[in-house]
Amino acid sequence: MPAGLDTFETLVFYCLGRGDEPTDGTSDYDAELRVAIVEKHRELVTLFPWLGLTVYPPQAFRTPAAITTLTLTVATAGAAVAGTLSAAPSGSISVDDWWIIPDSKTYIMRITAHVADATAITIDVAPETLAAGSAVTLAQMEFALVSTTGLLVDGLWTDGGGAETEFVPVIAEDELKGLYPGRPSRSWPPARAARIDATRIRLSHYDTTAHRVEVPYLQEPTDPSGSTTLTLPSYLRPALANAALAALYEMKSDSRRALADTRFDRAISRAKEYETLLRTGLGRESGANRNAPYGEALYS
Repeated sequence: MPAGLDTFETLVFYCLGRGDEPTDGTSDYDAELRVAIVEKHRELVTLFPWLGLTVYPPQAFRTPAAITTLTLTVATAGAAVAGTLSAAPSGSISVDDWWIIPDSKTYIMRITAHVADATAITIDVAPETLAAGSAVTLAQMEFALVSTTGLLVDGLWTDGGGAETEFVPVIAEDELKGLYPGRPSRSWPPARAARIDATRIRLSHYDTTAHRVEVPYLQEPTDPSGSTTLTLPSYLRPALANAALAALYEMKSDSRRALADTRFDRAISRAKEYETLLRTGLGRESGANRNAPYGEALYS
């Protein structure tokens, strides 16, 4: 097998060879090493916000216009109850997973089932009945992120507020609830957003017109396998190799583990320095006089 650090299999080959083990699949440590490479890969991905994991172009989603022209009837209170809209939402859209904000009430409800062009909806929990003709606002407050979304680069970017692009800070969910308790209101751009799980984000406000929201993010790569080139940037692969090699030496109670650990630390340090140059360039005004990321000075 050719040497290199660019794929999972070449990493296995490299580590076994350096560890004085057969590279033909007969090593007693082959299976354990493969697990260790995946483990160290995960650790390295989450160690720092590596610029090389930034995805271009950023992901984006559309916030549909909130609906204020329909009324709702709820004949029975309780969980998973039926509701009837006065008409199907225009545009042949589904309002599944939208929020219901009844006028002159203190609560919201969630729509858990709806088919486009239909008036029937299912509501998660209705605390009371609503008479025919009850005015409501239907708004989508939560939006899906792509499945490989790792860290967000900064926050969200959208239009509105008299500027071409407006920044929306992303905060913790409990902080969002503390700042904007109760029913959401109309305002754009939203003041804040919160990531409520790995692939979903909630906005603090809605609008009655549609908008585009852009989400710069770092990907969370899948576990390495086979002969596919690693998603991990090339300048981090020596660090991964030495971390895996140290793991192999640990399995074998080999004294060379300390040397592999030292090489890993040095590779991480160099990768962080290189990241600073990638972010700031070599210019006198931007490179040499800037602090390194993560609060460490690259140049004294």
